[in-house]
Amino acid sequence: MLIECKRVHSEAQIEKRVKEATAQIKKRDMAENSPLKGVVYVDITDIFDQSHSIYVVNETGFPLNKMPPSTDQDVIRRMCHDIGETLQGFIKAQEAKFIEFTNENMVCIVFNYNYVGFHVSILNERAVVGSYRSMVTADQNDDLPEIAAVKLTLDKTQYQRGIDS
Repeated sequence: MLIECKRVHSEAQIEKRVKEATAQIKKRDMAENSPLKGVVYVDITDIFDQSHSIYVVNETGFPLNKMPPSTDQDVIRRMCHDIGETLQGFIKAQEAKFIEFTNENMVCIVFNYNYVGFHVSILNERAVVGSYRSMVTADQNDDLPEIAAVKLTLDKTQYQRGIDS
């Protein structure tokens, strides 16, 4: 699998950087004369104000303080849900714009968003450093092994960084 990674600092840069990554994958594919598929990762964290990068799960108020604290995975799942709500409109707009870039050679584009989170309960305070990722791909690519491999990394990334007590 051929992978290109791009970091963007404004929404206006995204299309230019995806085109650049696509050209780099095509150039590498031709140079190596291989049937490898391409994936582009685009880090969109810097597009958003820092206040959108910090998430808090507060379990100190009633009735939450009467329940046992959430597990690490529950906290991360809640944060990813909140981030998804925040980014949903932006991601949908990008999907509509970039679905045409995906084909049999360039199988998907993954948008990466890094975040920091805090979990506060009556028992402890914990910090989370994680990534939220969303994949754009054409329907005809869904059965490709490369898509399955990317999906595995998406699932693992949300939990892999974990929570430190």
